Amino acid sequence: MTRALDPILLEILWTRMISIADEIGATIADAGFSTVLRENHDYSCAVFDTEGKMLAQASQSATGHIGAMPYLAKEFLKRFPPEALEDGDLLITNDPWIGCGHLNDVYIGGPIFRAGRMVGMIFTSAHQMDIGGRLASPESREVYEEGILLPPLKLYRAGKANQDIWDIIRMNVRFSDKVIGDLRAQVAATFVGCQRVLQVMDEYGLGELETVADAIIAQTEMRMREAIAALPDGVYTSQANLEMTDAEGKPIRVHAKVIIEGDHIVVDYEGTTPEVPKPVNCVINYCRTYTVLGIKLAVAPFLP
Repeated sequence: MTRALDPILLEILWTRMISIADEIGATIADAGFSTVLRENHDYSCAVFDTEGKMLAQASQSATGHIGAMPYLAKEFLKRFPPEALEDGDLLITNDPWIGCGHLNDVYIGGPIFRAGRMVGMIFTSAHQMDIGGRLASPESREVYEEGILLPPLKLYRAGKANQDIWDIIRMNVRFSDKVIGDLRAQVAATFVGCQRVLQVMDEYGLGELETVADAIIAQTEMRMREAIAALPDGVYTSQANLEMTDAEGKPIRVHAKVIIEGDHIVVDYEGTTPEVPKPVNCVINYCRTYTVLGIKLAVAPFLP
């Protein structure tokens, strides 16, 4: 049975979950093989409930990764609902349409099981130094040039590695030892996160994480709405041109209209240059991520 969440207990649990996410990230950095992870820290980690709601993210997270992760978690749950998962499973994908638009960013995550029942999930993402395809990914004109594309798959089944997937990855990347090493760092970090969440649940007598997730989200929404409500209502527009041009030689333009009314904001990108055959297109998750980031940093920079 889940304990009632008074404000003090909620703060303790919220902080503990952030600490767990930070430890997951530290594990990736410590166990990673490439300088991309060990020095550049191009990875993200988060704790979720069984519905794909995020409880906490690592303090050091790549914005594009972490912003796409809640949508990706829900997509994983559509394809692998709790009844299709078991203790020790790990999932993997670098599908850009449900991730953050870039094949090098590989997501690995898995369910947390307690007493035979799924109670949450851990997800990590990390930029792999090579994923096959063109040597210079930014030169790609279509996703098929970027390298190997992995749909949502089970990388581990009940704690046992799916060796076929590892072999396919190894044969399609240039720096296989480092890439495989970095992927194994994500695997290790995911298992660490699962163990730490179970320890907190045992310590505080938590039977599930949905109550904690709902409380965190409710607090966050309330604070964000208060911050937005303090802004003057109105319609604000701006645009910026990229240095790159489209196929007709015209500047690629990003146009935004921000509508503030009461305690909510609408951001409309109508007027932005359509899709172009160049490596600058932005998938919807990336668009959401950086839209929310700008608003969050502007109106509530100190909110977790």
